Amino acid sequence: LDVQKFYDLITEAGKNPAYSSGGSPTEHYNFDCIKACVASDGQVYDMLFKKSVEKTTAAHGMMEFEQELPLNMLFTGNVSTRMVKTDVEAAGNIFLAARRCNSLADCGPSTAATATTVFNGQTTVAISSHTTDWMPSYNYNLWVLRDKLVARYYAGRVIARPPINNLLPAGTCNFDQRFDNVASTENGCGTFGNPALKPFVSKNHNWSVEWYPNRDTQFSVAVFKNDVKSGNITTAPVTGASLLAGTGATNPVTGEDVSNDIYGYTQYVNGNGFIRRGTEYAFKSAFTFLPWYFKYLGADGNYAKIESSTTVGGIRDPNSGDILPPIGEPSYYANLSFWYDDG
Repeated sequence: LDVQKFYDLITEAGKNPAYSSGGSPTEHYNFDCIKACVASDGQVYDMLFKKSVEKTTAAHGMMEFEQELPLNMLFTGNVSTRMVKTDVEAAGNIFLAARRCNSLADCGPSTAATATTVFNGQTTVAISSHTTDWMPSYNYNLWVLRDKLVARYYAGRVIARPPINNLLPAGTCNFDQRFDNVASTENGCGTFGNPALKPFVSKNHNWSVEWYPNRDTQFSVAVFKNDVKSGNITTAPVTGASLLAGTGATNPVTGEDVSNDIYGYTQYVNGNGFIRRGTEYAFKSAFTFLPWYFKYLGADGNYAKIESSTTVGGIRDPNSGDILPPIGEPSYYANLSFWYDDG
């Protein structure tokens, strides 16, 4: 892409009455080097890019049932399973940045960045991932009093696939001549994706009792348990790893093979598994007993108390030694809503 020519053309287009009256500047764009470009050696090279194709195939089957019981009770429910097949093909780049001193006489940790020059290179990386997940679920409802009092039980396996950017092993590595012979974090790599990431997986259970004193009101109490097998994605440092092994990466300045060098970097990893338990109290009510337009008002709310216990690993309190709950998890949550609905 000829940047100066591009700039001049756009500047001219801005002065053109045809453009200002609705004409498009795209007629002046040069798309020759968007995906691939001829370099000074006459060879064609791919431009820097990221691409991904994710194909998801899903199937779902469910069986429902209903059974009359003595004492006018009713037992209903369903059993289902969902199959999700995910195919991911993605490509990205590892960027290599070599910072060189402008003068070897002044080249050390105290050398200012303005006395150096950065040269950039890149190498392409790709992943191919194919997974199949099964997610069964169960719902059982026992109506002790028809349309008045029901006890429910739900169990299901839930999965959330990691984002493609967290899978792709792409990032930036730095080679700083000022720190060649000094123990430093300046020579190293940033945050890289992890093709081996597992999805967020949890087996959820929910027991509840719901009471409907009239057609406009509901009260419920629920006890829940989430058995998280692999937690949300976080980052962790990695040291002493041959990050670029097999890529054929070279130093952009010296041409030296750096694919087998040892680096420290940060990588996306799965959080620790944990078990979350809680109790929730909830209500919903439409104020149809009120006069005038007030009869269209209503309210609903809930309050839940939560506690978690980490099952594998985890962060310990430095004072008590207790394993702390997952980062960012509240000890409770509460919601209250008022609404108006006249249809």
